[in-house]
Amino acid sequence: MDLSLNALGLGRYETAMKAAGEALQTFREFECSWGQSYTSHVLQLIHTRLGEYAAAERSALTGLEAIEELDLPLDRGVILANLAALYLETRRFEEARPLLEEARTIMRPAKLFSCQVHLWLARYHRETGSPHDARENLLSGLHLCEAGHYDHWAACERHWIIPALVEAYAEREMRACIRRILHTIGPDAEDELRRLLEHGDEPVRETASAFLAEFRGKPPEGLRVHCLGRFAVYRGNEEIPQERWTSRKARTLFKILVHERGRGLIPKDVLMEHLWPEQNPETVTNRFHVALTSLRKTLEPGLPRGAASTCLIRSGDSYRLDLGKGGWVDVDEFKKHVGESRDDSDREAWLAHALEAEKLYGGDLFQEDLYDPWFSHEREHLQQEYISVLRKLMDYFEERADYERCVHYAWKCLAADSCDECVYRDLMRYYAFLGNKGMVARTYEKCRESLENGLDLSPSPETDALYRKLI
Repeated sequence: MDLSLNALGLGRYETAMKAAGEALQTFREFECSWGQSYTSHVLQLIHTRLGEYAAAERSALTGLEAIEELDLPLDRGVILANLAALYLETRRFEEARPLLEEARTIMRPAKLFSCQVHLWLARYHRETGSPHDARENLLSGLHLCEAGHYDHWAACERHWIIPALVEAYAEREMRACIRRILHTIGPDAEDELRRLLEHGDEPVRETASAFLAEFRGKPPEGLRVHCLGRFAVYRGNEEIPQERWTSRKARTLFKILVHERGRGLIPKDVLMEHLWPEQNPETVTNRFHVALTSLRKTLEPGLPRGAASTCLIRSGDSYRLDLGKGGWVDVDEFKKHVGESRDDSDREAWLAHALEAEKLYGGDLFQEDLYDPWFSHEREHLQQEYISVLRKLMDYFEERADYERCVHYAWKCLAADSCDECVYRDLMRYYAFLGNKGMVARTYEKCRESLENGLDLSPSPETDALYRKLI
């Protein structure tokens, strides 16, 4: 479960989902009701983050069912509260309220969860037209937030809480706390602040104007880009929401600029040829500028009209990407640690770099664009580097007779290349060392099926001979 939660925090949802699914299966095998409930709750969080609300609801209900006969009020309260938040997100307000009321009673001793419940109740009352109750719950949540230093958790509610915070600030409530939360949200608050500047009453307009002035003087945080596995872009520690990527062409343009960032400026004609192949440049120039504008709005939604972008650098008719201060791309980090792991004179340092490289590889480069020729060569190169690191880790742990770790990395190898017969032989040996002849046989069958389906081949005589020997 630690792997799943860490992956969720990093935005690696596929890894998080896989790890949680494996944990759930283990808890079911051991008939551990609490574990099943906890894992279902984590799956609910993953599905919610992905916008898969029906699946998130099913996971929450499964978690509640698993602990129905157990005396675990806090666990029940956490699931109820998050299910209510899901109902708020899908505008099922009347279903959300009783869950929030029950969760508020249960969670009173747990300050963090109590803070979240009060904030969600504030949202419920704002959405259903009860401003007094909304204000009372908001202030209760903010008092808990200030006492427990929960600014980050309040900032996570940015999709609805900004107007409520500005209104409370204008009324001179909890000003220090609200200021910290709004600065934690940072430039992502600017669109909502501008809306309040146009439509709020006089105190709200003054407050929105003051915060906008503060944010404009603050340099934006750098972009952190995840290209290996699930594509995700972070501004500092906050992911740019998927719904902000409204243009598929803008998304592809960004990926090209990330991929080519080390080569300097890229001519507009080259970019247009890839985005609209074999089309007349004169007819797609306007489409290119529409995609560029969409990308700018995605990366810098608070940038005033006419202001120069800090990310998209133009020189003549050529463009490049500036990641900004603290900017980071997982591919660069992966390559750095792979390079460091080639020197094994210091085995402890070598192991640290190899493990870090393995952890950074969340999947193939731009895995949702497998048929895009622009990325294919680099994708294959990175995959081979990853497999090489895994093979070295297998050798390292075999030297130390840690066959469980060997098995772990062997299966990762096969996930990357399901037809690698050498790895199947290694895996059969590892299972034999562990005394698990059943898995030796299953591995051999998996090898045979993969070779037949993938390459129309049968296992080699060497593999057959090893299998007979081990069995």
